[in-house]
Amino acid sequence: MSKLKKLVSSVLMLSSILIISFSPSSFSETNIKMGEESLTVDKASDIQPLDVEKNMARLEGVILNVSSTYAGWDKERLIDGNLDTSWFTALNDAANLGKSPFVELIFPQPVMVEGLNFRGNREYKEGYDILEGVLVINSSSGRSFEYLVSFPPPDRDFDIKFKAKLKNITSIKLTFTKDESPEPGLAEIEVLGEK
Repeated sequence: MSKLKKLVSSVLMLSSILIISFSPSSFSETNIKMGEESLTVDKASDIQPLDVEKNMARLEGVILNVSSTYAGWDKERLIDGNLDTSWFTALNDAANLGKSPFVELIFPQPVMVEGLNFRGNREYKEGYDILEGVLVINSSSGRSFEYLVSFPPPDRDFDIKFKAKLKNITSIKLTFTKDESPEPGLAEIEVLGEK
């Protein structure tokens, strides 16, 4: 029985998800703690693209995977540093239609991550938004950090800052769990960090 208890306890610890959300009335800074990791979530107000050298999403050799792409709105728009461009999934690749659309960044070598910035789509502002998703951050040690994130209205922009830097990060994946339209989109993902 002791081994079974340990196994169940380990499974429960591995499957815990931190929920990050915003109340409609207050978008002030929120501190959330999960185990030893502490982070700050802010609704973005002063939107300025990160400098290329600070944005690990724009490192040479980064692999960008998406579940699908709507013709003309290529996946590279997610990391082009231009907030006026957006990427959209292919028609019918949407959580509201029972699918699991995703965006994934795989780094060419492990990186240190201080924070993540998400920017809602800019090209079709009404009805094509991502509303919620599961964010998974993987490290070279095999450790994963998993968060349920909500994209706050009206622009769906927010920033995550980690109090303790996450080291040896190999990939970041966002899988949509709630969205609008048959082809939801996103303008930009930025990864604040260093090699």
